[in-house]
Amino acid sequence: MKETKKHHIILLTTWYPPRHSIAVNRMLAFAKYIDKDYFDVDVVTLESVATLESEVVLEGVSVHRLPNKTFLRRAKFDKPAPFVWHKLKALYNRVLSVFVKKEYSDWQKRAEKKVLSLLQSYGKDVTVISSYEPEEIHDFSVRRYPSFSI
Repeated sequence: MKETKKHHIILLTTWYPPRHSIAVNRMLAFAKYIDKDYFDVDVVTLESVATLESEVVLEGVSVHRLPNKTFLRRAKFDKPAPFVWHKLKALYNRVLSVFVKKEYSDWQKRAEKKVLSLLQSYGKDVTVISSYEPEEIHDFSVRRYPSFSI
């Protein structure tokens, strides 16, 4: 039986486990269920829990978790809070969105370095897929490297 050369897919997303949401489920399903006989999948994602390993292979998918050490970050709405506290967090997020345009700028720099190293090691048989939100993902995956070649 002739062995085919695998194509490499790099999935850029901040929406990947251990986070919880519909978007996380979609990205996980994409990476998990793609045919591993024909594709190698690398996921470059946000490190949302510092205690997890930064480089791990889960179900045939290489997951690279990178931290975001940007100083000012949005407040999270992950558990119920009193009305006033909720409104203050929402106001803080609104002000932050006006004055700090790129909340994930540190993660973007780290992800860009990781993607470039993966592109160099894999050669030309690579497809980079990015998911929306935050826009920093598209900033370099689509606009800066639309036709990357080695």
